Amino acid sequence: MIKKSLILLLLLGLALSSCGGIAKRKMAKQKGLPLCAYLNIDNINTAGGVDVYESFSNLTNKTLKYVYLTIEAYNAVGDKQKGSVRRKYKSRLAITGPILPGGHDSGRFANVWYNGTIICLKLVSVEVVFINGERIKYTNQEDLDFMTYESEGLCE
Repeated sequence: MIKKSLILLLLLGLALSSCGGIAKRKMAKQKGLPLCAYLNIDNINTAGGVDVYESFSNLTNKTLKYVYLTIEAYNAVGDKQKGSVRRKYKSRLAITGPILPGGHDSGRFANVWYNGTIICLKLVSVEVVFINGERIKYTNQEDLDFMTYESEGLCE
């Protein structure tokens, strides 16, 4: 139990320390981007269920009510993959706040896809809903790259 807690704290510390470096995190904040996220494949079970781990920091000065991370999955040769149950390439991870300014969130989404060939993820959009009802969606790949901490679970 202590070992698992220590590993989670280490992962959270890595995710919160930067989006691939202090300079990148600072640039994301300067660009007005709302978060710095870490995404990874947490586990693939014997049925091919792919679990996804997320962790992020709220870089804004506003409270986040909801965060929606839309991701795609890829196999070892770079082909987009869909699950065998829902038959969809994309999956939308919904995170419920409140996440205070400068605050953090992390969680695990079980069986996002059923496909044992998936080896990496790509963030394709981020939508944030602030506590005041304001809603912003980000789809520009450069912005998404600035918001994402580099991890071995992300496709290049």
